Amino acid sequence: MKLKTPIIGGVAVSLQGRDKGCFYLIIKVENGFAYLCNGKEKPLNSLKRKNVKHLSLLPAVEKEIAERLANGKKVYDYEIATVLKKYRKP
Repeated sequence: MKLKTPIIGGVAVSLQGRDKGCFYLIIKVENGFAYLCNGKEKPLNSLKRKNVKHLSLLPAVEKEIAERLANGKKVYDYEIATVLKKYRKP
């Protein structure tokens, strides 16, 4: 099942660009763009801005991280990188 609307804390895969096939966590959604982080190449202090049309949105949502982002609590890059590992194929 593929989602049509990006959700904060959701997992997305890039469909186009140099980062094609990379997994990201959605940190913010604004004006048709999703702001993404993967904890390594794109840390939280340097989010990747990507058009939602160029993303495949997975039905997975990391609820714990989404709640912490919504409440303004600290989220660390290593936590995001660890969460995204389970979505990558070996």
